[in-house]
Amino acid sequence: MITVDLHTHTIASGHGSTATIGQMARAASERGLRLLGISDHGPATPGAAFSSYFQNLAFAPREHFGVRLLYGVEANILDGGGLDLDNSVLARLDYVIASMHRPPRSVIYHGRDDIEAYRDRNTKDYIEAMSNPLVRIIGHPDNSQFPYCVHRLTDAAAECKVILEVNEASLGPDGYHRVAGLDTEQNYRILIKLCKKKGIPLLISSDSHGPDRIGQADRALFLLREQDFPRDLLVNEHPELLSVPRQPLRSSQPAQTGPDTGALPLS
Repeated sequence: MITVDLHTHTIASGHGSTATIGQMARAASERGLRLLGISDHGPATPGAAFSSYFQNLAFAPREHFGVRLLYGVEANILDGGGLDLDNSVLARLDYVIASMHRPPRSVIYHGRDDIEAYRDRNTKDYIEAMSNPLVRIIGHPDNSQFPYCVHRLTDAAAECKVILEVNEASLGPDGYHRVAGLDTEQNYRILIKLCKKKGIPLLISSDSHGPDRIGQADRALFLLREQDFPRDLLVNEHPELLSVPRQPLRSSQPAQTGPDTGALPLS
């Protein structure tokens, strides 16, 4: 279990949950969480809430059932690297997770075509999203549907002080980001190793849609322990890492690849 869970979804995300913020907070309290983040999908997700919902979160309670509450968004990274909420709205939230989903992205990798074209396009869009100074976290960068260059992504994250996520929902047997023949666990082993080397903070998240999986992260915790990832770089242990000032992204030129390159969706 984790006691800080910042990637969760209510009924406002449009799928996978009928829970209210209050129901999510009650479940978090029952499981001993001290901090819960509500990060519903951005409006480009079918059925998700409109911009006005995120604007009104400024008036939501900051504590419920003894659990401290933060309010963010899992914004969609659109084709080209833009996000699906205006910066004027994002600036009102406690944090912004930026993630790739389809829809709204137009193309996903199915494991059959040449992976390199997908990898280059997705890497550029991830880096473009990170150039937005309001983005604090890149969500589920394990997603085999959107292969990318892990060296370029981690170089950019280290430069501009963006947090990367280890997503428990991706690691489950029903993980919805899996592509046949590609290894989500190995993707994360490479990512965690590079984050440890480059001093990039990681966030463990349940990505719970509704209350059932709030705080659950056994698979993610196992991978971090396996890599002996330092606790002082773990946002769940040190939520103040969310407040580390962002830095401008000076360059998005390709980085030198290293020995971790393999037959994976990451390179």
